[in-house]
Amino acid sequence: MNPTRLVTLTLALATTACGSSHGSDRPDAGRPSDASVADSGLDAGADGGPDTGSPRLSVRILGTTAPFGHTDGLSGQTAIHASGGVRSLSLLRAMDDPAPVTLFDHGSAVVETGYDDGDDTVVATVALPEGLSGTFTVARLVQGYSRYEIDAAAHDGLTVEAGTMDNVLVMGDATMLDGTLRDAGYFEFSFTGPTVSFADAGNDWPIPLYSTTAGATAVVEDGQWAVYFPIVLDIPADPAPSSELVITVNMDDAFRWTDLLLLGYERGVFDITRISFEPVLRFGGNSFAAEWR
Repeated sequence: MNPTRLVTLTLALATTACGSSHGSDRPDAGRPSDASVADSGLDAGADGGPDTGSPRLSVRILGTTAPFGHTDGLSGQTAIHASGGVRSLSLLRAMDDPAPVTLFDHGSAVVETGYDDGDDTVVATVALPEGLSGTFTVARLVQGYSRYEIDAAAHDGLTVEAGTMDNVLVMGDATMLDGTLRDAGYFEFSFTGPTVSFADAGNDWPIPLYSTTAGATAVVEDGQWAVYFPIVLDIPADPAPSSELVITVNMDDAFRWTDLLLLGYERGVFDITRISFEPVLRFGGNSFAAEWR
């Protein structure tokens, strides 16, 4: 099966877009993740190495499905499950900031991050970068892949069957997915219903160079999927020895598509066949809020 194009923005990180060149150096594919460092009993420093006792920063991502007012005229649903592989996070004082502050960069060893309602994922614990103070207005989140499960109706001949669709899409090159290094365009797709099921996988899914959601924009930069979103973040000049940066992502009805006027298709239902989907125009954070604690 060769699926039609599905535009997906995660981390959820998932997905969003903006054309920019700063902060686009290729991450080190051999760098261990903070999760693996934590498993060894050590905290990660700003470069992914052991913390030497300097003030620490914990970065957390929270998922929420609090009601969000969509005005795009599309149909939508809240994913049954949504997650993404978070690779790095930088803060910018403005979109043209010549020196963004990189808080962490896991390289290929991304951290699986949940975007369901109530999910709370520590994506990094690092030494506080020097000079991290002042007002930041933009965040740049690099996400390696998106994984999600949604409700769908499969049309198979004269049969229409409700079920669930499970997808995973790699958006950035040299991304570790389930123990295997993958490049952008790798995908896995499956539909499961009471009597109908089908699946496909491959390496040729087209990744859009530029995409948008209600709350962010994303652009492919040096083979990586960089999501830019506005924030209002004031960081004190003398942060506490143990500080937290909490980013809350709203995913209410964030999977958005255009209903097609075809026989048997229903408005508000995501209709698919073995070889096609209704056009998905957005899937990513509706809004992002950053809080320093």
